[in-house]
Amino acid sequence: MQYLASKKKPTRWSSPETMVTGDQSTEGDSWSFGIVLWEIVTLGARPYPKMTFDTIQTEVANGYQMPRPRHCGQEVYTVMSGCWEKEATNRSNFDHILKSLERILEKTHTYLSLNDLDEGLYASTLDM
Repeated sequence: MQYLASKKKPTRWSSPETMVTGDQSTEGDSWSFGIVLWEIVTLGARPYPKMTFDTIQTEVANGYQMPRPRHCGQEVYTVMSGCWEKEATNRSNFDHILKSLERILEKTHTYLSLNDLDEGLYASTLDM
């Protein structure tokens, strides 16, 4: 018995091209990693808070990127936004992402300031 692989339904973590074609790629995985990193930084907030999936598709296709959370250091946000380049070939690859995160973690500075966390900015998972 042979099983046919079906394409997965695009989600909030999908790259712009995956939202259109459903095709998976390493560049799409980089995009998704940037979304997961944003979730980590926001302590589990829902990506693209208060947006419907249709709105996300339209906005991302037009180049929208989630803004830097105010408690997130610019260096960490730069890693995220490097994953969200609209053109897949311009996205950070995982080797670059790893090296960037290692450099950030080796420094003795604040890359997250939880005192600045704006809890009201993010939609609760209870609102989903």
